[in-house]
Amino acid sequence: PKVFKKTTKLLQDTVHLYLDWIREGVLDESNWVKVNYIEKEAEEEDEDEGNEDQEIDVVKTLPQSAEACLDHLCLVIHGRVLLPVLFGQINQLITSSDWSHRYTSMLATSIALEGCSMSLASRIPDLISKAEEMAQDTNPRVRWGVMRFTGQLCLDFKDKLNPSHLSRLVSLLGNCLDRNIDDQPAIWETLNATTLFFENLMPSMVSSLNFDHIIDSLYTCLLYTSR
Repeated sequence: PKVFKKTTKLLQDTVHLYLDWIREGVLDESNWVKVNYIEKEAEEEDEDEGNEDQEIDVVKTLPQSAEACLDHLCLVIHGRVLLPVLFGQINQLITSSDWSHRYTSMLATSIALEGCSMSLASRIPDLISKAEEMAQDTNPRVRWGVMRFTGQLCLDFKDKLNPSHLSRLVSLLGNCLDRNIDDQPAIWETLNATTLFFENLMPSMVSSLNFDHIIDSLYTCLLYTSR
């Protein structure tokens, strides 16, 4: 950690390399809609076999390893030193015409939330504003990234989100869902999981929110998938 903190160029190059590797995974996952289901089924199989308390060797791909490394980097170096470097590169990806860059920016932001939570707490409104902007993206994969980010935000900042934040998140999720109805049905499961984060983590705040938009959209999704 000391070397990274003292050598900005090394930190910049390392972050850039991790983001490049993560983006390679984005491009390689042709079955990206099914990825979450495959991983979930594997976890359930381990639990059924009584392996939940055992160490299991998992062979990670290069992109998966890069995600883990970026997560560890955030946990070790924290926000004061890392955020200017990381978000300097994330902001460039967000404005790219390449959808894989934009999706990578959302994924990298999600990864940074836990390790840099203290520094990012004051930026919650800005993070939500960026998510609202990305929720209008024309690519369903990018919108899926927004849903993942929203769920992670609720998980890592459960004690810091106020009713205003949550209201904005519910609205942008509803917009994402509406735009994804004719694209990838599996994306809706991510939204469903995100709403559960609201219910499980902040019941007192969630009770005052209006979920009519999301419920109507989910109903439309059910009709679509039953065709």
